[in-house]
Amino acid sequence: METEGESTAVGELVRLSEIEYEPEPGQPDLLGWPVADAGGEVIGRVDDLLVDTETGEIPFGSICYGDRCTAVPLDLMFLDEPNGRLVLPVSKDELENAPEFTDDTEDVQPYVEYWGRLVEKWQAEMREGGLKKED
Repeated sequence: METEGESTAVGELVRLSEIEYEPEPGQPDLLGWPVADAGGEVIGRVDDLLVDTETGEIPFGSICYGDRCTAVPLDLMFLDEPNGRLVLPVSKDELENAPEFTDDTEDVQPYVEYWGRLVEKWQAEMREGGLKKED
């Protein structure tokens, strides 16, 4: 429950490319990095990152493929620094079916919902797969 003076709101999400930013020492600058699926096939690239102006956290990456982009939660991706890429364990179809992210996008809720549904599907498939192995 929220009490007076407390807020659960987050700051505005802005594109990292629109603000002055330097990666922390020793941290890679992910802009422009390829994004590969779990099999290693490149399915997109990091176009931009979205930073929360209140917390300084970077919850989403703008991932582009073809002439479209979508916002993907960074916690769904794995850093493959030796190969200079991020790994997003989705199929190309799952990426292409994600809501489109444009310069006019103001609400990230559709991306939260899309990727949340996908994670729930993965979890259900893992549980079903686990049950089959035990039988």
